[in-house]
Amino acid sequence: RRAMSSKPQVAWSVVVDKYAKVIDTKLKPGAKYKMIVLSNELQFVPTVPCGSSCCAKGYTLPLAKVEALWEVPAQYSQKSLVIQLKPDEYEEGAVENTSLPYHKFWVEGDDETLGACAAKIQSMRRLRAGDVIVSGYLDSLTCSPTFFPSNIGVLIFKANTMLRTAVVGQAETIPVEGGAVTVERKAFGTEATFTASAPEEGEDEPKTGSVFCENVEGPILTLNVEEEMVKPEEGKPYKKYSLLKPGSAAKPKTLIFNIAPTTILSAEYVAGLGGIMPEKKGRTRSLSRSKAKNEAKKPAEPAPPKTGMMGKIKRGLSLQKAVPPVASASAPEPAAA
Repeated sequence: RRAMSSKPQVAWSVVVDKYAKVIDTKLKPGAKYKMIVLSNELQFVPTVPCGSSCCAKGYTLPLAKVEALWEVPAQYSQKSLVIQLKPDEYEEGAVENTSLPYHKFWVEGDDETLGACAAKIQSMRRLRAGDVIVSGYLDSLTCSPTFFPSNIGVLIFKANTMLRTAVVGQAETIPVEGGAVTVERKAFGTEATFTASAPEEGEDEPKTGSVFCENVEGPILTLNVEEEMVKPEEGKPYKKYSLLKPGSAAKPKTLIFNIAPTTILSAEYVAGLGGIMPEKKGRTRSLSRSKAKNEAKKPAEPAPPKTGMMGKIKRGLSLQKAVPPVASASAPEPAAA
């Protein structure tokens, strides 16, 4: 790994305000500290071991306890920085909350130094709420990043998402200041390129660069970069830098860049960019139609079997009793004995 940008400032010299309305019970009033801003906490290290700040002790303030911070102007002195604290939970039996409401101190330097200190703290607090999108392009010659505004990062993120299942060769163009970004679907993923609208002075072709759109959880940006040695017909050979292309077999170099607090503060959170998924509606059926359908499917009930005597008699037989035959009138009467 190789760091490509200067080390960012994470520490400032501060002096606790001894004239504050509320006496600071954690930091020694009037003492000088070195305040170090980390990802989850602020560390106060005393720098003057004796004098008015004698007996000053180190102190660690978790960022989770910070409610807000702001700059307070003064008439006869420089601006001070106030860190408002979240109130502690009431102890059992306590009538009121007696926790410390805030810390107030001066930051050594001018107003620009004070603003940089406040921005650093705020950016670390913002990253604690979730990862953000950072986008820009990598200069192909200097290998230095140029960051885009937050709205451009959202557009690139949505274009990458939309082209994930698109056909190879489909592309989306996003206009940006000084040029345009083209996001194209390749065989093994998407690739974005920045092209300047016009060549710079002394150049024949417009400047180009690989575009990155990354989800970051901290104040650093990590990119995998590959180098290509270009040998022109005239002139000396030079290196051309680009982000590792999808499906590339080249051995990349991992470069680390620091992200400015102002870039983090203006970046959009990743959560919520996909929109709200519509709720699945259950199937509703009409009760009358369902009842009629069930009745139509119900098989017909068979006729009950005949168990009576009459039911056993076959049809076609007469039920009338037999009558004896009548004697014929022409038959002779029997003779008398």
